[in-house]
Amino acid sequence: MSLHILPSGRAFTLRDHTPRPKSAASRRRRREREGGPGWTKEQFSGLCLKYGNRCLCCDEEKYLVPDHVVPLYRGGAHALSNIQPLCVDCNFRKGLTIKDYRPDHANQA
Repeated sequence: MSLHILPSGRAFTLRDHTPRPKSAASRRRRREREGGPGWTKEQFSGLCLKYGNRCLCCDEEKYLVPDHVVPLYRGGAHALSNIQPLCVDCNFRKGLTIKDYRPDHANQA
């Protein structure tokens, strides 16, 4: 551990200036950037239409949000091929688990 002197005369060590931990939001944004190409609103709307604009978990017509089948936190891709439309309640309940509700992808996750 070396001692550094600033022009102002203040002394510090490298231990005094360790980088702050990244926030959860910044870690998520990094995983999204590195995880794949993402998707457009039109592509997600088309995916919702493909499944009848219903939540794939509870089968209700509610406001749908994109859910990562394999969460980014667990190494999933940020791509349309890893997305399923779920309502907010079902998406929250699913959390970080790997659960594929898409009928055409049964038992692949």
